[in-house]
Amino acid sequence: MRGRRSIGAVTLAGVVLAGCAGSASPTAVATPVPTRYPIATAPDQAILRIEVDGLFARRDGLPALVLSGDGLVLEDPAETACCGLGPLVPTMSAAHLSASEIQTILRLSARAGLMGANAHYEANITDADQTTYTVIVGGVEHKVSSYGGGSAPGPNKDERVVLDGFFDQVLEHLDGLLGRLVGWDSYAPASIEVTAQEPWNWHGPQSGGPAWLWPLATDPGSVANPSNQPRYGCLIITGSDMAVFTAAAMDAPADSVWSAQSGPWQLKARPVIPGAVPCTGGW
Repeated sequence: MRGRRSIGAVTLAGVVLAGCAGSASPTAVATPVPTRYPIATAPDQAILRIEVDGLFARRDGLPALVLSGDGLVLEDPAETACCGLGPLVPTMSAAHLSASEIQTILRLSARAGLMGANAHYEANITDADQTTYTVIVGGVEHKVSSYGGGSAPGPNKDERVVLDGFFDQVLEHLDGLLGRLVGWDSYAPASIEVTAQEPWNWHGPQSGGPAWLWPLATDPGSVANPSNQPRYGCLIITGSDMAVFTAAAMDAPADSVWSAQSGPWQLKARPVIPGAVPCTGGW
């Protein structure tokens, strides 16, 4: 996700010092930094998640970054693009970090104030993105969010600048932070979550009808409905069905309408990633 929100060559350490100069004790730099943090090492356990939401953020249902306990780090490359629908099945970029590199990022998280009390920092601005940072260490979840970023006017500016510095280093300059060239590949998920609902932008055969045919034996109308919405279903696609579905969806955009035996369905899809709770919309 190089190039999304750069604050120049300023490192987080430099931002922390600048923040301290402007206030007696900014919350964002008050957390002590131990030598090593205890973390869950299972591959399905997220220990760091960064989510960006707002008017100008990508709406593909994926976090900007997630780091799991076994060192898998995922970035959402589409998050750099504003407001577009994108493909039906969004992709993520994947790399692997060592145990010591994980600790480097966690120590940086602590210096950014992400391991203290939960907090929200609001800028005096409208129509801005909100970035939420979630860190899970020692079985404890810490959540800090920033609305508007460090360049916006308003309270808690020191804290917001520090969080921008953390974002910049982890998502824009990870190579420099770790002192090596991080090799990125396409993420190959073990499963895909597909939600199907009543079409909201389709008006029947007179508009041309659905352009895509549902390719699997399991009909969207026959799966569990985890919500109170009418004509809504969610299924997890695994195994050989994944190859069939992804091939059929290769050119389909997000929110495309598909024709199944039970009728037309508007689909959303996303890879199941570490920390995700499938078919709940949450993490």
